[in-house]
Amino acid sequence: MDLDNLKKKWENTKEIYNESAKMIIGFKKWKTQSWISADSWKAIEKRMQLKVEIDSVKSEKLKVRKRKQYQQTDKQVKRSLRYVKRE
Repeated sequence: MDLDNLKKKWENTKEIYNESAKMIIGFKKWKTQSWISADSWKAIEKRMQLKVEIDSVKSEKLKVRKRKQYQQTDKQVKRSLRYVKRE
């Protein structure tokens, strides 16, 4: 068996495995809580985006600045979710 044939067999096996898993199990879906508003979801997405930006920044000064933004956004998200849940 040469290397190309082996790679083709592996790709074929992997594709069959993934296809059957999609059909049987499906994708994991987020359960949207009915009490969370659309504005809260936007704030959560913003918080997630800030987390990604923190990980991608190389400068330490920018990381500190982004962490402060993340902390403030995190507090706002948690505060708004607590408020919405109580209603």
